[in-house]
Amino acid sequence: MSISIFLESIKRRLLPLDFNNLLSAARRGTGLKYSVEQRFEESLRVLIDSCNADAHLSLIGQIAARQHFLELLENRFRLIDYWQRKLEIMEQIIRPQIFITGLPKSGSTFLHRLLANDFNNRVPRMWEVMFPLPSPKCLSSDVDARIKKADSRLRWIHPAIAQAHPIGALIPHECGAILGYSFESNVFLDMFSIPSYEAWLRSRDMRPAYDFQLSFLKHLQWNALQRDGY
Repeated sequence: MSISIFLESIKRRLLPLDFNNLLSAARRGTGLKYSVEQRFEESLRVLIDSCNADAHLSLIGQIAARQHFLELLENRFRLIDYWQRKLEIMEQIIRPQIFITGLPKSGSTFLHRLLANDFNNRVPRMWEVMFPLPSPKCLSSDVDARIKKADSRLRWIHPAIAQAHPIGALIPHECGAILGYSFESNVFLDMFSIPSYEAWLRSRDMRPAYDFQLSFLKHLQWNALQRDGY
């Protein structure tokens, strides 16, 4: 048996990129037994199918993809459970949001980070989006243990990506990462060559995904109020 056939066998049998396998792993990891919403299930299935058909992932690539999808699933399950137990989070009022749009390399990220320097604007930071739970209790945001955890994780990002798009736990994060929790986001197009997923995404009504983003922003706002002792 050649090495390539052996590695392919490992990918398929031991580390499958499979919807049911990921869902079972997320349920085991969180201890939560949610019924999956139809729209969310469709989104994840399309993403997985496109990765399997189009992306030609190496063994390492498949391990990374599976781990990333699993973390998104587990965080989504835990967030929904937390919101159901903390009903006051969904009562938060979010001020009108500023949406920045633009073509790649048109300066949209620069403008986003420029606006983030205005203390009147609240922007999600990378660490908050990567690790939205557990919520702090009157804990200063600059000493939250998740900041160090995020920085440690981000060190593994490929240098070419980091050079093109500066990263760091405290750097403002764009909405694509939050939309990733609904598995409907351009961030997956940056990670994988998946034209079938891209075509599907372009035809999608994104309002439900943005509804989840609104809930996520309420979660971040509530966290900030808890840190400040409100």
